[in-house]
Amino acid sequence: MTTKELADIIGVSRITLSKYLNGKPGISKKTQEKIAKYVDKYDFAPNSYARSLVGKQEKIFGFFSSFTETSEGESNITSHFATTFTADILSVAQKYGYKVLVSLTKEKDSVTEIKQIFSSSLICGAVLFGYETGDQQMAEFGKSGYPVVLI
Repeated sequence: MTTKELADIIGVSRITLSKYLNGKPGISKKTQEKIAKYVDKYDFAPNSYARSLVGKQEKIFGFFSSFTETSEGESNITSHFATTFTADILSVAQKYGYKVLVSLTKEKDSVTEIKQIFSSSLICGAVLFGYETGDQQMAEFGKSGYPVVLI
């Protein structure tokens, strides 16, 4: 459902709905309550791609882990510590209103994959977990200016 469709159902302008969704002032308490009721009823969430087209950056960061192995075509985390750490990252991100793009990578090709995701503007930063700090590609990536934390 688009914001236009939801605004039509509610009986408000798309601008009013947009103000509400973005936490902007200028909407009566009665209208806010009416919009909230319909947003909850339809479990409405703005489309991340559509928001990016109008310059609104979603709060999404990447979490890339090289603690993986492939078994029967599926990537799995291989370390209990990595599993626990991943769960903690997701929990803290949710607490602060962030979404997390999780990618289990093979260290050999991961820098290229991570660069592609950054260049798509899908994420605003990343945690890189389990990569070699002395690796030449990783060193070059660190100089790229992307906000990353290497663990």
